[in-house]
Amino acid sequence: MKILFSPSKTMKLKNINFSKNRTINFPDKTHSLVNSLKKLSKSEIEKLFKIKGQLLEETYNNIQNFDSLESYEALSLYDGVTFRQLNLNSYSAKDLNYLNENLLIFSALYGVLSPNTEIKPYRLDMTINFLEESLYKFWNDKINDFLNTYIDEIFINLASKEFSKIIDKKKFKVINIEFRQKVDDKLKNISTEAKKARGMLLDFMTINNISDLESIKTFTKEGYQFSESDSNSDTLFFIKE
Repeated sequence: MKILFSPSKTMKLKNINFSKNRTINFPDKTHSLVNSLKKLSKSEIEKLFKIKGQLLEETYNNIQNFDSLESYEALSLYDGVTFRQLNLNSYSAKDLNYLNENLLIFSALYGVLSPNTEIKPYRLDMTINFLEESLYKFWNDKINDFLNTYIDEIFINLASKEFSKIIDKKKFKVINIEFRQKVDDKLKNISTEAKKARGMLLDFMTINNISDLESIKTFTKEGYQFSESDSNSDTLFFIKE
């Protein structure tokens, strides 16, 4: 079983005691993207990334000085809503090993990362178009070829739709995880709540060393309950009243 996850735009350095680290999987592809980004002016970055002020300055400077930036393990940097649900300070060496062996984080700049893959600070979405082709086409073959090394595994998809789109679901056994809120007797997909829930489920799987679907269904944090009636062979639904 492998767990698919999204990166986050926001980054904040945290101290995690990894016993080992990894290098990026596709250095040539990443190098090509960075070189293309370096050719963009600050105003082009502002328009493409839809950012301004200090964030624009930081993003532009990181691109221009990318080669000299310090590297950190991916899980030490990502700091979005999903990642904040991970109780990193309480994780044992066994917990970190579970993540390093099972978690695959998609990235528009790096393709696929493990938690202990060393990366540099960046900001890039799959939807930002600055090449002649989309980033989906740029990464499609590489990412799916990489996933093919786990062809016999079940992929638990906790990634956002933005990143899930790149998975060849006809080729791999993918179990999607969906979270819904019950509001006025209607099931609603509330984006921020779903992000939090994906992070909470990853935390639950980590501290319980989960490796089977039936154990995933026992997740009940913050009122979520597995819904057999809403689920099917490809998707597990968790409902919060």
